[in-house]
Amino acid sequence: MSTDTDGTIRLERDSSALVATLTIDRPAKLNAVTPRMAEQLAKAVETCNTDPDVRAIVVTGAGERAFTVGSDIRALDAYATPWDFRNRVDYCDALRRLAKPTIAAINGYALGGGLETALSCDIRIAVTTARLGAPEVKLGWIGGGGMSAFLSRAAGPSNAALMLMTGDPIDAARALDWHLV
Repeated sequence: MSTDTDGTIRLERDSSALVATLTIDRPAKLNAVTPRMAEQLAKAVETCNTDPDVRAIVVTGAGERAFTVGSDIRALDAYATPWDFRNRVDYCDALRRLAKPTIAAINGYALGGGLETALSCDIRIAVTTARLGAPEVKLGWIGGGGMSAFLSRAAGPSNAALMLMTGDPIDAARALDWHLV
């Protein structure tokens, strides 16, 4: 288990099932992703892509409260300039480079970049207590990991507009009704 401040990306492989599990492991911070964790995730993606014994990848969050809430907002202050931020390792981009089927096992909150993370996977499965949303819009931000395009494609344009214009999260039952999970 990682420490509260460090966090890590755990890669576990079950060779008998040909499945790898990528776990975002920072449960005390709702699995918020730091820049170091994004780099770890990118390396894990490369490992999965080059391992012929990995045929599918499950992406999940450690603990029971959150899949992930996306980027650790406090860590964003470490970027000296917008150019540095632009050139960072982006965890959603890394996940979309996976050349094998991906399953998001949403075990709690999937908010902001966490929803983008889930949307970057081919299949999304959620526990009944999951909450999905884009609350960053209430702060005047828009998701930078492809949120609007992927959400519209997954849940339909009107449902995506509702989520992206209000910032209100939806529960797992509504996400299922909308074909988001």
